[in-house]
Amino acid sequence: MEPLFRWVQVGVFLLGSPFLVIGGKEAFSTWAELGRDARAFGNVVENRLVTDHRDGIEEHAYVPVVEFPDLGGHITRFTDPNGSLPPDYTIGERVELAFDPAEPSRARLISWKRLWLVPTMLIGVGLLPNFVLAIVLRRISRGAPR
Repeated sequence: MEPLFRWVQVGVFLLGSPFLVIGGKEAFSTWAELGRDARAFGNVVENRLVTDHRDGIEEHAYVPVVEFPDLGGHITRFTDPNGSLPPDYTIGERVELAFDPAEPSRARLISWKRLWLVPTMLIGVGLLPNFVLAIVLRRISRGAPR
């Protein structure tokens, strides 16, 4: 293979590697936290409308407010920081969550979207340039005379 192609490969790998590293770190961190956390089921008691002002634009989202029993049997109420429009959950819906027994008010809803979407997207963005390069190099090598 020509030296130019090797430099292109190195450049493409370097382009995608920060996304792979950050996505992998996020995925590992989430996996480790879920392994340490206690689990519980709670109920969505409210979908609170929050308004954010960014760059002069008003943005709206609904954040779920959930009540659940902690390990001591006390009812804990927490507001998930991730909002959506329309709301992801209905009032009264039963949801699974993970929480640190020392800080139950900092719980996390267990859903693929809330836990794994960002790491998956980062890893995908990191791998995409390498897949494209592999396809391009394969096409070039097939068309090159031997």
